[in-house]
Amino acid sequence: LSHLSQPMIDFKVTPRPSGEEFIYTYSLYNGKSAKRPIRMWFLVTSINDESLELDHPIWYYYSTDSLVNLPAVAPQAALYWNVEGPELRQVSTLGRWAKWSANGSEQEIHPGEHLGSFTAKSQLRPGWTTAFVAGGEYMTILWREDGIPAEVRYELEGILQRDENTSSAVPVIGPMFRASDSNSDVAQNWIQGVRVLIEFGYISRESSFVAELQQILELVRVSKNAGELIIESDPSDEYEILLDEIVMVAFGSFE
Repeated sequence: LSHLSQPMIDFKVTPRPSGEEFIYTYSLYNGKSAKRPIRMWFLVTSINDESLELDHPIWYYYSTDSLVNLPAVAPQAALYWNVEGPELRQVSTLGRWAKWSANGSEQEIHPGEHLGSFTAKSQLRPGWTTAFVAGGEYMTILWREDGIPAEVRYELEGILQRDENTSSAVPVIGPMFRASDSNSDVAQNWIQGVRVLIEFGYISRESSFVAELQQILELVRVSKNAGELIIESDPSDEYEILLDEIVMVAFGSFE
């Protein structure tokens, strides 16, 4: 299986001065107790994004032309961590794979190492999505002279070999929303993202900033308007400061 790394991902979003494009940057860490190096990772991106451009100085990445032609088959496993099995693809909005991969074993991110400079340029506003990280080889099916029974092959190839079952899923910020998408849809995505961050201990529900952020997001989801809402509580740590910066970018109206 390829979920044998221990991935951690740092991210940030920088709007271009024109306000019409955003630069997403990522750094990948592989924990010291990982069993395999990171050799590949995918960002689940919106099916509506025709502006996405990936980049990295040494790793291979999908071109813009190839990204646009990819089907929407990637589920949001990191956002629906409590949904198991085939049900995940029924409740999750499917996106495209945006892929980076090492050009040889010498470029892989080994246990205890990190690598940055992964970038994605897009016209889409930031929202929560899934990064699938591959540490280890793909599962292979042994050859049999009389063939693999069709039912077994379906379960192996159609279910067990899906990336949500073999790779590590990490919640990250990525390009998700067009300027024309409603604030209600953006807020719903952020509500789910904040739930995930609380569940896995990235932020605390006891924080006054987090509590107010949740309240405001719920108000935006219901009212579909973010124009006059302000987060008055100050963020208390680096992660909350990062969220405060990105949520303002996502809605373009928070102060």
